[in-house]
Amino acid sequence: MNKPREFKGAFLSCLFPALMAFNIGILLSDETFIQNFIFVDTFMVAGDVILQILTLVILLPISCGIGVGVFSATYFLLDSGIEYTNKNRKKVVRGSFPTEIRSMGGFYLYYLKGYAGISVIISLFKLIISFFSVIDTSNMAIYFINIMTWPIIPFTIALFIIPASIIQDLTYERRKKYTLKWAERFNIRGQLEDPLGLN
Repeated sequence: MNKPREFKGAFLSCLFPALMAFNIGILLSDETFIQNFIFVDTFMVAGDVILQILTLVILLPISCGIGVGVFSATYFLLDSGIEYTNKNRKKVVRGSFPTEIRSMGGFYLYYLKGYAGISVIISLFKLIISFFSVIDTSNMAIYFINIMTWPIIPFTIALFIIPASIIQDLTYERRKKYTLKWAERFNIRGQLEDPLGLN
């Protein structure tokens, strides 16, 4: 597997980790024990939605680290070029399912992107609905600005993650060797033998 063009598609490769980070942040920010850990008792007089949003803002750096970490592991596998075939699966042997050759990293990346993309929409929708439930007519403009801002935040997070993508690109060869070294320890080496099951 050859090294991709440097920094090509850096923003798009950072968008899904940003979506996952935002989703994790929304999910954790709604937990009462986390809010109690972050804020003092006198601050708890604020409304539930306001507390959740403040908690989300504080948790974003941590959730970004989690999102980048999860996707980095997948990119490690993807860059190593490790592949698998489903030729021995029962549904393939019976002829009810086609034979496929896929990269291990691509397999996990497919599901991670799906989870990050769908779950963040659901979580963001629930957050905005909660926000609508406490709208005060006297501060309508502030609430409206906040509601319009939240969907843009994942794109802003993606911009901040771009340096991590650049570092990842610069360490391509080192990461590839590291992953292949661990693959050899699990006896994963060489080329697939008759991956399409034609022989």
